[in-house]
Amino acid sequence: MLVRNKQFWITAIAFSFPAGVYEAWQVVLDVNLDPKVSQSTAGWMDFYATVGGCCSGMLVSRFADYFTRQIKLFLLVFYFLAAIVFLWCTFIVTDILPFDIVSLYAAIILGGVFLDGGGPLFFELVVEVSYPVGEGVTSGCVQMICSLAGIIFLSLVQVSPTDKQWMNWCFFSVIAMAIPLLFLVKANYGRADIDDLEVSVEEETQSVNP
Repeated sequence: MLVRNKQFWITAIAFSFPAGVYEAWQVVLDVNLDPKVSQSTAGWMDFYATVGGCCSGMLVSRFADYFTRQIKLFLLVFYFLAAIVFLWCTFIVTDILPFDIVSLYAAIILGGVFLDGGGPLFFELVVEVSYPVGEGVTSGCVQMICSLAGIIFLSLVQVSPTDKQWMNWCFFSVIAMAIPLLFLVKANYGRADIDDLEVSVEEETQSVNP
């Protein structure tokens, strides 16, 4: 059932490719920024981006129930901002813009905030479009695609270890690719409808039997 669900595959690819490439991109960040940025500085950039992403992810998760039916809109905003920020980062690294360590810090940290902040919402959307398939099966398939994307990216790094500029353009491209894919997603909130119905029935029962 999941294999034949086109909406699942569109949503899963839109999430898994940027997330998988981002994880791999973080691993080789020191190689990517060498020699402009030291290994230690690159590590701190990655650290702050991860912390910022965790904080934004937890914050979004906390309030996700309040805008369940607006998930697609919020994801479009998050990924549009992430694409702009990582394009800015790419311009700095490739010398299209003047190199500035503060701007690079800001770009990488903000990118982590926007990209990881959309993670919980993407999980909710994937689960919604794949309902009634179980969450465990859905999340397992998404994680498999995510790992595959990271493996492909790291394999390309091994093929071309001296040419580093393509890493940033590739990363920006997969984020930009997710935006039109999100427009193709037909948000179906069947699981949310059932949850709302159960809450409504429970409230009516409590009002009848105080």
